[in-house]
Amino acid sequence: MRKRLVSAIAGFVAACLLLTGCSGVIGSLQEFANARLPDAPLAELPYRDPNIQTSFEPVLLDFYYQQLEEPEEQQIYRAYLQFLIDGEEDSVYIKGSFTRDQVFRAMSALQYDYPQFLTRCSRYNCTYYSTNEGTMLAVEIAPTGEDYDFGAAQQAVYRALSDLLGQVAGIEDPLSRQLAIYDLLIERVTYDRETAQTGQSAQAEGGSLWKNMPHTVYGALVDRLAVCDGYAYAYQLLCSYAGIPCATVIGMSQQDAAPTGDYQENHAWNMVRIGEDYYYCDPTWDDNGDQYLDDEGNWVTMQTPGEGMTPIPPEVLHRYYNLPYEQMLLAHRFSPMFQYPQRTGPACDYYTQTGAVASSRGELERLLSAACAQLGEDLVGVELRIDYAANDYTQEIFNRMRVIGARATAMVSYIPTGSCLVVLSRG
Repeated sequence: MRKRLVSAIAGFVAACLLLTGCSGVIGSLQEFANARLPDAPLAELPYRDPNIQTSFEPVLLDFYYQQLEEPEEQQIYRAYLQFLIDGEEDSVYIKGSFTRDQVFRAMSALQYDYPQFLTRCSRYNCTYYSTNEGTMLAVEIAPTGEDYDFGAAQQAVYRALSDLLGQVAGIEDPLSRQLAIYDLLIERVTYDRETAQTGQSAQAEGGSLWKNMPHTVYGALVDRLAVCDGYAYAYQLLCSYAGIPCATVIGMSQQDAAPTGDYQENHAWNMVRIGEDYYYCDPTWDDNGDQYLDDEGNWVTMQTPGEGMTPIPPEVLHRYYNLPYEQMLLAHRFSPMFQYPQRTGPACDYYTQTGAVASSRGELERLLSAACAQLGEDLVGVELRIDYAANDYTQEIFNRMRVIGARATAMVSYIPTGSCLVVLSRG
């Protein structure tokens, strides 16, 4: 009915202009239309999506909504969310005076808080209505014409989320549940290097929405091919509906973890709340599934391995799992547009949880001995963290292996926090 009413008014406006040439008619009719059209209802927050099946009590942060300072931004956010929830109209008409910046901030916040709606918050058209005198009346927002079946895609996302949540249903301890979700997600997804190289320019040029799916939870959970924001959105939804408060963090990665402030690309990762404290995770950077040894023993990275390639274990790393804010800053730059909490409590990173922390040379020798004992014909990958002073982690590990008389060849990679991956093969 609303569409027919607008069409009728538009036709009446054209007729009046032809007959009278009166410039005031348009403004009057716009005000008349605005008075007749219903204002958009506002969603109640937080919104628990009933399509995501879970045995846990969801905890939804609405993290970015809480940072919208202007009432107009909050109105747009809640009105468009209700429009997405209802799914019955082609667009939503929101009464009020809004700027383009307010619409952009509101829609960005909604995209980060509720990523299950895929591209409908990141790709949209706006029509601004005002009188001839410039009095703002309303904004109408509609998702950009989609080159895919949104309903079918969203239902596939709901099924995948519900399935993964069912796999952790029996894990009562929240920390163990969070870690299980992390591993399940990373095992499921392949990092899409082609999209990572071309996706940003494609988005800027307004390319196909379907080609941007690796940037969404659909890419991560359904296609199983994603880039950083796909990983982050999926982890956010899985944790939130498993009772673990989680949000996606927007920022940039820092090239080679150099302290010079030389940042190389846009990046997304996650924030989790444990009790009253906050920690950060980067599932994208902990995906080791595209790391291989070639037939000459060189460490190579590739999405689709050829013959002679041996996977480097383990597939899932935990170098960037539940790190405090200060440690995450060593290789990540948080967006200055938002406030991210820095309060951190007791260590609950992977190495602390699993006892893989070497606080002395004796403890490092013990961890390396246990890893060497697992050696067979295949490679063995062991994660550990060195918590004592060492000038060179690689040399320190080689020295300890000589002390224990290990008959193994080792390759070592590490990050500035002291987290090491030691890959062992028969010596």
